[in-house]
Amino acid sequence: MIQPTLFLGLPAHLHLDRIEITPQLVILSLATERAEATCPLCQQASHRVHSHYARTLTDLPCEEKVLRLLVLVRRFFCANEGCARKIFAERFPDLTSVYARRTTRCKATLAELGFALGGKAAAALCTHLGLQGSRMTILRILRQTPVPAVLTPTMLGVDEFALRRGKNTAPSSSI
Repeated sequence: MIQPTLFLGLPAHLHLDRIEITPQLVILSLATERAEATCPLCQQASHRVHSHYARTLTDLPCEEKVLRLLVLVRRFFCANEGCARKIFAERFPDLTSVYARRTTRCKATLAELGFALGGKAAAALCTHLGLQGSRMTILRILRQTPVPAVLTPTMLGVDEFALRRGKNTAPSSSI
């Protein structure tokens, strides 16, 4: 059977446990199929599960309904004796960032709307599109977005030069 998560653009290692549909909301309960996770400090793989909790993420709307992802996150014991972090939670870098409440693609969509329209206009369009985000949220996302690297030009050319307005040639100096 094909997983519906593939149609929604979600990572392949997440499998769908349950779907709840209300008039305004679609909730997908997801869990990972991986047997192990790596510690974020020492990068040591661990199989020993400590506990688990549910993490709620907002994703792009689906059929004009808000799409919420309820992801079951497991905590693991670190297998490295010398590691400072004894217990860690598994991470989903292809789905969201650490401590985030939105998926990466939802945040990228809000950033693109913010760059194109600005805070207030993007927030107005977000309500029309079914996205959740106030003008301050969109501006905060824009401030967090890294500035793309711009290459420094190695050679500049000047087509026309004028010391006085309306004159397209430089005055000759008599030496």
